[in-house]
Formats: sequence, C-alpha cells, structure tokens
Amino acid sequence: MKRAFGALFVVTFLASGGQAAPESRKVAAPAQAQVWTLPNRSDSDMIDVLELKDMDIQDVFKLLSDRSGLNIIAGKNVQGRVSMFLRDVPVRDALTVILRANALAYQEQDGVLEIMTAQEYEEKFGMKFGIKTRTDVFLISYAKADDVMKTITPLLTPHIGQIQIDARINKLIITDTPAKLEELKRVITSIDHHDLEVMIEARIVQVVLSDGFKMGVDWQAIMTRSGTQRLKLDNDFAIGSGVRSITTIGTLAADDYEVVLDMIATMGDTRLLSSPRIAVINNQEAKILIGSTKPYVTTSMATSSSGPTTTAETVNFIDVGVKLNVTPMIHDDGYVTMKIRPEVSSAATTLKTAQNNEIPIVETSQVDTTIRVKDGVTIILGGLIKDEAVNTQSKIPVLGDIPLLGRAFRNEDRSIEKTEIVIFLTPHIITGDVSVDPERAMTIKRSKTY
Repeated sequence: MKRAFGALFVVTFLASGGQAAPESRKVAAPAQAQVWTLPNRSDSDMIDVLELKDMDIQDVFKLLSDRSGLNIIAGKNVQGRVSMFLRDVPVRDALTVILRANALAYQEQDGVLEIMTAQEYEEKFGMKFGIKTRTDVFLISYAKADDVMKTITPLLTPHIGQIQIDARINKLIITDTPAKLEELKRVITSIDHHDLEVMIEARIVQVVLSDGFKMGVDWQAIMTRSGTQRLKLDNDFAIGSGVRSITTIGTLAADDYEVVLDMIATMGDTRLLSSPRIAVINNQEAKILIGSTKPYVTTSMATSSSGPTTTAETVNFIDVGVKLNVTPMIHDDGYVTMKIRPEVSSAATTLKTAQNNEIPIVETSQVDTTIRVKDGVTIILGGLIKDEAVNTQSKIPVLGDIPLLGRAFRNEDRSIEKTEIVIFLTPHIITGDVSVDPERAMTIKRSKTY
C-alpha cells in the first residue's frame, strides 16, 4: 500500500449584498482534508494532493516538516505566501517547486534543510540553486594529465565546474553539469590520442679537407653532378677560428647516399663518425652527442668573520664534439618539419686561473635551421668547418727515447687540419606498434651506443 498524506488549506472571506459585514463577522477556519498517519516518515513519501491558497510560507514549511519528517529551518529573509495545487509528487520535489516559485533555495547539512533566498544562496556558493552537477573520472592514456587540465580548465562552467588531478595514475576528476561534461569528454578525446613517432636515421661524416678545398666541400658542384635539389641556401655563421663558413642544405633520394659520399671523398679524407638511429615522439626533441665530456675544476674561497678561510673545489663538465638536436613535427600530408640544431665544438686550448686551475676554452660552430621534407627523404647538412691541431712525432726506436739526447733522434711536426662535418638525416614516420625483428633490434641498439 502506498504511504501518502494530503492536506487542503482554504481561507475564505464571507460578504453579502455588497454591504459591509457586521463587526463580529466570522472567518472560515482552515479546512483540513484527510491525513494518513505515517509510522516511519521520510522525505521520499508521496503527496496525493496538496492544495494551498494564499498560505504563509512559514506555515507551509511547518506543514511539510510535520508530514514528512524533514528538519527545516527558515532564514530571517524568507517571506511570502503560497498558492498552488500539486498531486502525486514526492515531498522533496514539492519543496523544490515551492522554493523556486518564491525565489528561495536551501542548503542541506547534517540532515537539516536551511532555507534562504536565492540571492543569498548564489552569494554563498557562487552558483544558482537547482543546477544539477555530476562528477566524472577521465583516464588520460597518452597525454600528460597536467597538460590536459591546463587546456580544459578555461572551458569549465564558471562558479560550478571543478577539476582535480591524480598525477599518480594520470587521471582527471571533473565536476560540472552533465551537458558540459559531455562537451569536455569530446575535447579530451581529441587531445588524448596516440602520437606518431619519427625514426631518425643519422649519418655523421668527418671530412679532412685537402689543400684545394680549404674553404669547405664544393656543394654546388656535388649537387649539380648528382642532380639533387637545393632547398635552402647559404646561412652564414662564424666559427671559433674567425673563418666564415657557409651552411648548405639539400635533399637526396636514399639510393644516392653512396654517390654523394664518393664525391665528397674526392675533396678530402672521409670518416664515418657515427650512424645512430633514434626514435622520438612527434614534437619532442631528440639529442645525439658524438664526442666526450671534459671535466674541469673551479676553486672558491670563503672567509668568515670568526673563522679561517675555507677553500672548496667543484668539478664541472662540458660536452665537446658533435652535438645534434632534432625536433620533428609530423603533418597529415606525409611531410615532416624538422627543427635542426647541429653543433661542432672542441677544447683545443685552456685558460689557467690564479689557483692553477685549467679552464677549457671551447670553440663552437653552431647553426639553427628548420626544413620540411617528405617522409623517407634524406637531408644533407654541410658547412660545419673547424680547425684541428695535429701533432705528428717520428723517431728512431730506443734512441729517440733517451732523455735530452733523444731530441736528436726524433722529429715533431705540428700542423693545422681543416675538417668539415657533414650530416645526413632521414626521417621515417612510424606508429610505434609494429614489432621489430630481433636482428634489426640489435642493429638499432648498437647504433644508439656512442
């Protein structure tokens, strides 16, 4: 049997013939309809019929509290009169209808409903009464949850939406209206997608230039004879020795690599320094270093007002050799834009400090460029020239090692060699979900060890 209660309150004023009623006129008492007694009252009970005519709202709250068991406290600014007719509605829904009709609202805390004006509610909670919210948890699979949060935070409903991050499991916890949550879901799906990767095959070649090519490899002749197309020309930059060098960029097909390398060999002795392969996520930077890390010591002294002078030594490190930083960006048309920053450095001389520490003086050749090529096309980057001091010693065995007298039996020759670093880069777009056969995996592993 459905538990319910009904109440009918009617207030009428009697008058006759248009004449004033006697001073002792009677006012009809409120008439109450049949009311069922509820052994276990609850705000989920249903109201069969509720008819109110010009009833003070404070009395309405008392009526609902008596018949449903709701604990209701009305604020001092809660005023008004209620006239309405409701049938077959839950008590809480009836209360909400009455509040909205009178620009009122409520806050529930510890089982007590505190009635206030809608304006007071909005000032207190920063949002309008009656707006339904929902909390959803979004698992971020590929992107960083912190980056996604920065993107969608401005999209939240003002004064309503809230967002929290669980960095441990890369999740976002968002509270907002159901419609807004669906909109945010579409935005997050478009952001959180599987990124493509770029496999960069690099070949770094050192050319010891012959006497006829001290200004560098004649790239114009090589590109003309090999039929390669130049993409960008002559980006000047200074190197440590004060000589001007010209950086030349071009492209060639994969099967033309050996042809170009043979042409370079006619201009000097060539040596392959390294041929690493490195995979990098789209829009992330890949770094390659072929060289060494040189240590040097710095000394610092501190004197306190009440104690002796203390001396501390710090060991610092600097990378010298060939460094290559590449940042690829994949386009939908199969092209790859590559931001390339090669650097050739050497520490040929040192500077001695007052504490007899030797600080290396690093000479650097560096260039920054951005180029757009199709997947699988090789980029040529040349013009990174530097001077290298070469010490050659020849001697007669045994006699050349005698102290002092040995100088007569050995010869030392110092010369300067001009070398040019030529870099070949080939980008390959990969998805990262294709398995690699063991033999190729070992090749990649060996090539990344330098």
